[in-house]
Amino acid sequence: MKLLLKIFAAYSVLPLISQSLMDLFAGIVVLVVLWRLRPIKIASQTQTHFSDNDKNKQNFYWKPLSIKTWNGLEKIFLVWLLVVALGLLTHFQSTQFVLNKLFEFKWVLVLYATAELFQFIQPSSKLLMPFLKTLCILIVVGLFVFFTGWRFENPWHFPGMFETEIRAGGIFGNYMTFSHLFAIYWTLIFGIFLRFYSKLNRKEFIWILFFLILGFLNLILTFTRGVWISLAVTIMVGVFLANWRKALGIVLIFGMMASISYFEIPYVKERIADTQKEYYGESERKSLWIANIEIFKTSPLYGVGYGQNKDLLPEYFKKLGISDKTIISHAHNQYIHLLAGTGILGLLCYLIFWAFFFINAMCLCFMRRSLDLWDSGLLLVSILAIIGFMIVS
Repeated sequence: MKLLLKIFAAYSVLPLISQSLMDLFAGIVVLVVLWRLRPIKIASQTQTHFSDNDKNKQNFYWKPLSIKTWNGLEKIFLVWLLVVALGLLTHFQSTQFVLNKLFEFKWVLVLYATAELFQFIQPSSKLLMPFLKTLCILIVVGLFVFFTGWRFENPWHFPGMFETEIRAGGIFGNYMTFSHLFAIYWTLIFGIFLRFYSKLNRKEFIWILFFLILGFLNLILTFTRGVWISLAVTIMVGVFLANWRKALGIVLIFGMMASISYFEIPYVKERIADTQKEYYGESERKSLWIANIEIFKTSPLYGVGYGQNKDLLPEYFKKLGISDKTIISHAHNQYIHLLAGTGILGLLCYLIFWAFFFINAMCLCFMRRSLDLWDSGLLLVSILAIIGFMIVS
């Protein structure tokens, strides 16, 4: 059990540090869970008496593989995988490319393995403080990297803020990955705080408040507008679901922090001004959306192949008269990106996946009187995390 807790602790914070380390520990989690779920030879209680020599022998049987987290989504995952395979094969590039894209769906295996891991370790409030302290360390180091310009590859050089990067991006300066992942972590702790703040002791209260304030500043300094919108919505929804009268002061605190950031940090004001310009005029983001919609029209049912819409962008930029200097990347909208790559069927599978968890969580939310305080807190956290992720997508 201690080994499982160590694996879970490392696995839970690695996405903020390194994608490669996260993949490594995800593989370890899968292997550990498969080992614990393996069929086991168990002795039965009945004895056999076929002869005098067999009097002390016992019958044995194999305990079958037991997965507790089957939830009805298995058919959706199967359909989703078939849709993706169909799109890739009908717009074939290479066998290696198809296999690589299908292998990306290993996240389904990781999802079930993680759910089974929760069955083994039974998360409780005892895990909160170690998890929180680890996140605080990562925030402090990330802000140190941002303000000093320090980098692992050149540890004795401190060029200063904005000399290497103008957006906070955690330990390795990858602001897009960091901001989208850390926003979910921040939402998790925020949800716990909303539900438990009256039950926290002084030490827990100080640590959580320190994390929320410093983490909020960190997310503002990533200058990622989608994350800002996601945070605003999750804060309001969280306060409404928890107890809006008692938690109104929390909204005011973060509202003041956002206002101060707008007036005191020039780049925040610049990012908001850019958003207004892009909304009323042209932008690379709009060009990506338009091109991906046109790609979708060529194969609306199952798409042009998962991830292959990105490779088709230069061709469609030329057809649509869009500048060839426009960035070639993800559609900057998960729904449009999946629509172009996997068609209506693929996007439908994606939406069903998230709707399944959201609807179940909301149903439980209205029945939370039957839940204890910790479980109802985790339920609120889950709802906020889903809302935040769907908005930032």
